Amino acid sequence: MLEPAGLVAFVPDGAILLRLHGASELPMPSASALPFSSPDALRVSMTLPSGKTLTGMGIRKGVNLIVGGGFHGKVCLVPGFCVQRHTQDGRAVTTLDISPFISKLPFERATNGFSTADASGSTSQAANITEALEMGCDLLIFDEDTYATNFMYLDAVMSALVGKHKKPITPFLEHCYKAYDVSDEAKRISCTQGRGGAQQVSTAVLDNDAELSASLGSDRKIHLRSLAPAGGSKVYVRDMGRIQYGSEEFAINLRALEQLVELGQTRLIADAMHYVEMVSKQTAPVQDMKKLAVRVEAALDAKGLDAVAPSGWKGIGYYSRPRPIELAAAINRWRLLKVSIDASAKD
Repeated sequence: MLEPAGLVAFVPDGAILLRLHGASELPMPSASALPFSSPDALRVSMTLPSGKTLTGMGIRKGVNLIVGGGFHGKVCLVPGFCVQRHTQDGRAVTTLDISPFISKLPFERATNGFSTADASGSTSQAANITEALEMGCDLLIFDEDTYATNFMYLDAVMSALVGKHKKPITPFLEHCYKAYDVSDEAKRISCTQGRGGAQQVSTAVLDNDAELSASLGSDRKIHLRSLAPAGGSKVYVRDMGRIQYGSEEFAINLRALEQLVELGQTRLIADAMHYVEMVSKQTAPVQDMKKLAVRVEAALDAKGLDAVAPSGWKGIGYYSRPRPIELAAAINRWRLLKVSIDASAKD
């Protein structure tokens, strides 16, 4: 319904966006909350398959900016959209091309096949964006509270002080009005209160049609056998944001994946990783990330959520289904992941 209308998101009039409190997913009681009302310039009508018509705010594809004072509900819009990407200092990155964003690192360190066990704020955000686009994500959301400012934009004063030849980061906003190569269109939404850099590339708040494009080939090949739990140990999921995947020192930190909302999703991701490693013994040992996720999705569609369950764990209501993009995000954070580059994909 959204795509034919040129929209990436829709917020109905009358919606209660505020949560009960910061640690709750429950809505604030309507007696205490102000129902959402779309600005007239952005109000659209949507006809549901049932025949019912809804009115509300339509957010068009392009570079959109959500602005407002503190505690005015900007971030309340975010959870209903697609993929929120921000920094995650200390995460692992394996053989990833982040060169459109970051280059000229000290000691001439290459960034077209970048790996690190301890990413900085800017390199982790570059990796998070690149990995999301690699999976086909077409809507990215940024919140000023959780992004790396130096990654997003560089004002004229700092640019003059640093000097172009010493600037390793090409700010994200510089890409908003140009395609740095040829690939699928991506849409971007930013929530901001105090920083004005985004306004320079936003022709209208929440209503413009600038396109952000990105070049990402399918040249990264995941070595599926590298998904074996560390030391052959068991897999444990004690909370939604962490997988102990074998040895404790190699635990996978998923706390930056804010759109994981239920413990069963993390359980399924953990067992899906092990499932992929196990079936790789009978199939191709190397595969690109998107095809890997498609394989898991096909198994879940055909056999249900228990398709990835270890022997003896089937039929106990242990899982809930995550999106493929969160499965890929977990795999990309695995510190023992092995990735190779298919040179033929770049020819």
